[in-house]
Amino acid sequence: MKNLPAHVSILVFAIGFFCLPALAEQAAHHITARVAVESSNDYQKIKGSSDRRKKQERKLVITLDSRDKDPTELTVKWTIFGHAMKDNKLLKLGDGNEKVTLEGMKSATVKSDTIRISGTPKHSVATVVKGNGKNPDKTHTEKKPATGEEYYGYKVQVFTGAQLLEEVASQPSLKSTEVK
Repeated sequence: MKNLPAHVSILVFAIGFFCLPALAEQAAHHITARVAVESSNDYQKIKGSSDRRKKQERKLVITLDSRDKDPTELTVKWTIFGHAMKDNKLLKLGDGNEKVTLEGMKSATVKSDTIRISGTPKHSVATVVKGNGKNPDKTHTEKKPATGEEYYGYKVQVFTGAQLLEEVASQPSLKSTEVK
């Protein structure tokens, strides 16, 4: 540290001395997370319309893999997102967390709760109004707004204590998303 005042050299040394162990500890955990989505969709025809009402179920199956030699205490946090079919506003459909002790060099599986949602897109419904003998039948069309929600994606975070070890999201934009 040539040409630096002594107090700056001491400061740089102190920062390195106290921060390096924390960085080494942070890099010490070798945990990976893989997420699979169990899903089902059911569609119901809307009478008088060519559109269908959609019912969806989603469950996350989170597989944790350890390359550490020692067991690691983990907290797995998951969030399933959707959007309102009326205005596409992002929604939190469900979330949860689970504590897991992941044995060294092993795998463990965590499953989220099953989320059930349904929604109907904006559509028109046609009805036939019967005419009397003089007037023919008429078709009346009524516009119906979109209702309900639709699945959008997920975010899974794996912590040891307050330290984030792994974060996986189905959409890049969901990694930084916090929805109430």
